[in-house]
Amino acid sequence: MEKRQKKRLSKKNKRAVSLMVSYVLLISIVVMISIGVYAWLNGLGRFSPEIDCEEGTSLVIDEITGCNSGGPLEFNVRNNGRFNINGVLVGVSDAVDKYPVVYLNPEGTPDEPGFYSFPPASPLKPSEPDNIKTIKFTNIDSDGNSIGNIYSISIQPFILDKRNRMVLCENAVIIQPVQGCNLA
Repeated sequence: MEKRQKKRLSKKNKRAVSLMVSYVLLISIVVMISIGVYAWLNGLGRFSPEIDCEEGTSLVIDEITGCNSGGPLEFNVRNNGRFNINGVLVGVSDAVDKYPVVYLNPEGTPDEPGFYSFPPASPLKPSEPDNIKTIKFTNIDSDGNSIGNIYSISIQPFILDKRNRMVLCENAVIIQPVQGCNLA
């Protein structure tokens, strides 16, 4: 009789142990899945904040030369804002009713079409009367076509962020109409 009781107790104990193991495994799996779902949802919710230039970033085109000379399009820009500018994106329009989105190749720099970067050691500083930069662009656009007449020029400054990535200043774009400018 004692053997039977021991056998029953041992079976009950084994059942109790296996039941406890199954509960521990079930709870562990639920905790791991919830941690995984939390991490996944947390990653989905993290969007990088929109980076833009500081309010008060501004440029002015002082003088446009090179028109009707067959030479490069050349103009002077001045920073009339409150922050340093590392370069500009320049677009031109070859028709009266078009927004300036034709990007010319910068002359003498390895920049992408439309982009002109100032030397890293000398960004365009604000409010210095003698700090005017001359920018030159060829009459060849990004597709290799020659541009003849130009009716407007858009200039959008850009800065470099802490990681040295280019940030276009969305709120500082200027568009200046140009009359009688033929680069051919």
